[in-house]
Amino acid sequence: MSLEDTIVGLVGGFLISLITFYIGMRIQRQIERKQALREHIRKFFPTLRELTDDLSYAISIKLRSEQDLESFGDVTKKICAKFELFEEIYSTLRNSGLEPELESADKKTANELKGLFILWRMEGTSNFKDKIDQYYSKVIVCKNLVEAYLKT
Repeated sequence: MSLEDTIVGLVGGFLISLITFYIGMRIQRQIERKQALREHIRKFFPTLRELTDDLSYAISIKLRSEQDLESFGDVTKKICAKFELFEEIYSTLRNSGLEPELESADKKTANELKGLFILWRMEGTSNFKDKIDQYYSKVIVCKNLVEAYLKT
């Protein structure tokens, strides 16, 4: 074995080590991003569950009678506060740079969460009483998709 063969072997071994290290780091980063995404998505679930309950209650008040407006107003304030929390969680997801990761992992969940976020940002409390059913169905879909995502 000549000196040239030894040098070529050492350089080749070093290059293989670098490539293996690089691939390992990329795999590790992907795993960490998936875990971070799962943690962000997990934060949505309790808020969506509470919104589902509160919206359901608000619908029942609305259906019972228009005389119970005080209770409806209280529930609406509570719902608005939870939607603000939802907005905050979604903004955190967006700012973390994980939104594209969610879109590639589960496009339907990403689209529904974004849709609810946009709906609330555009509509907010204006005409809330008239659109409560729309919010309720959108929140139910989001809650079910988030729950399914977390189970996978």
